[in-house]
Amino acid sequence: MALLFIDGFDHYATADLSKKYQSLTFSGTLQSNLSILPTGGRRNGGCLRITDYIYGSAGCVIPSTSHIIVGAAVSRWASGGTIIFTLAGPAGARAAYLSYSNGRFSILNANRAEIGTSSLVTTFGQYIWNYIEWKMLISDSIPANSCVVKVNGVEVLNLPAGTDTKFAITTPTTFDIVRIGAPGESPFSHYMDVDDFYIADTTGLTNNNFLGDVRIDTLLPNADGTYNDGVPSTGTTSWNILDNVPANTSSYVTISNLGEKETLQFTNLQAISTQTIYAVKVNYNSAKSDSGLVFGAAVAVSGATVAEATSATLATSYSAQSGTFLTDPATGAAWTESAVNSAEFGIIVK
Repeated sequence: MALLFIDGFDHYATADLSKKYQSLTFSGTLQSNLSILPTGGRRNGGCLRITDYIYGSAGCVIPSTSHIIVGAAVSRWASGGTIIFTLAGPAGARAAYLSYSNGRFSILNANRAEIGTSSLVTTFGQYIWNYIEWKMLISDSIPANSCVVKVNGVEVLNLPAGTDTKFAITTPTTFDIVRIGAPGESPFSHYMDVDDFYIADTTGLTNNNFLGDVRIDTLLPNADGTYNDGVPSTGTTSWNILDNVPANTSSYVTISNLGEKETLQFTNLQAISTQTIYAVKVNYNSAKSDSGLVFGAAVAVSGATVAEATSATLATSYSAQSGTFLTDPATGAAWTESAVNSAEFGIIVK
């Protein structure tokens, strides 16, 4: 499984947050303390802004896992203590927190008691982007190097082997929700901007440890691809009505028959001298217009190889779906810059 979720906050608006994050605030509904800033990110792209003294939180539901790694670029502008991440188990039961207060990072248990605290970290000042990563395991006695905090790739906290990270017998030992910020956790404040967010776990053969200071780049379609089974709502080409940011439902492509697909070419990645591409995630908004069970799946076309991601059930109202390709389907190896640039991506209806 390994890589569970990524978000660069570049391809949608505040109104679409509920399509990505299923648990948004203490009350479970989107409030004014969460917003997408289209140009507020660390590379002038989008970012998530949280502006709330107590209730600021965006929670992502993930497949249940016991050993998790979370990373994000964070610019905090609260002068007091801040909870950066909250990990929760089934039904949202709190399991652990990562906080920053008085110049130090702390891992807190489900009762918000400190399990471990770092030395003074002076780089994480106000209004300065830093990349924060946290690996966490809930256990009566953890193994070495299983609960670690890194700032900009440098380890600042490593709980020793044998540490008890479990508050009580009822504390969840699996993680089902990852929250940016924390809901209802006074006296901590949650005034911060967040960019380039990832969630992974320790399973699988790849992406099962710290990824480091990663960037998540959004590529938009710039030409039709090889497969054009869909009919655009206007005009004769699909790419130029599917390149909207944020996405809208007034321009769309209709696919009428099962097994048909629509693929597109995309803008190139920004050239970087040395880069590792951990995954390509295809985002799409979709809906069905008829009764019966219908599925959609992201498609990647690399060379002569056509690959499908996990299928998603389509509803009669639009919903955000995605599919992730960890490797190049044509080679089975990690993506290269040239392979991403020459590939096509889209959707198949099943």
